[in-house]
Amino acid sequence: MADAELSQMAIILHGEDRDIVPEIRDALKSKGVAIVIQSEVDGDTRDQALSGRGTAIMDLWIPVLIQENVKVNRALGGTGIEIRELVQRVIGSALAYPRTAMHPSMRIKLREAALSNLTRQDGMEERLISLSVPTSFKAS
Repeated sequence: MADAELSQMAIILHGEDRDIVPEIRDALKSKGVAIVIQSEVDGDTRDQALSGRGTAIMDLWIPVLIQENVKVNRALGGTGIEIRELVQRVIGSALAYPRTAMHPSMRIKLREAALSNLTRQDGMEERLISLSVPTSFKAS
């Protein structure tokens, strides 16, 4: 990860076989930020793409949910990084683009399809990002 501050936050991998709600709740109470990343493609999806032979090349869409408890995050002891900046940093890290090189005029421009603003409710801000990752699998 290109951003040292992001690596200190609660980054939670979401798999189908475990409950992540307690981890999210703890992260939002302690630092005010939770970043949830959908785990990589499962074996069934890979096997179906390969059909038993050859190589499958596909774009994987990886959803990333960023949640901010505004009251905790922007207070003493929180990260102090607002959700708009968190979105920039998460995408910059995914692109391996160092934060120190991000001049304000070089902000990452987001299309509506890649970002959903889930609005503020009960002191929580949420953004959902879809990252496209080109991937290939070889049949074993």
